[in-house]
Amino acid sequence: MTINNRLIEVMNAFGLNKNQFAVRLNVHPTVVHNIVGDKGRGNKPSFDFISKVMYSFDSINGHWLLTGKGNMLLEKKDSQAPDELPVTSDKTALEMIRDLSAENALLRREIEELKRKR
Repeated sequence: MTINNRLIEVMNAFGLNKNQFAVRLNVHPTVVHNIVGDKGRGNKPSFDFISKVMYSFDSINGHWLLTGKGNMLLEKKDSQAPDELPVTSDKTALEMIRDLSAENALLRREIEELKRKR
């Protein structure tokens, strides 16, 4: 199974069509269509796209998404204290920093766009 097929599984598991998936990830619908569409190009998702999936669906197992190994969803740990940050064996601190950096850059762009619209 390809990563493209696993992305379709994510969409199905969360009851999203391609347009809803695009909105959730804050990407243009064409990007999603080119990755998962029946008549799309079958493009492989970029690092940024995968980061957006991981950020938008925090219950998705990153190892499964990338390799197909393991379960699609992460197991919840009841013993986790509410103030603790969730750290899974699938994400290293560096990967978490990269994800947060990507999110930070996206938020900065959105802030700049909002400033320009005023």
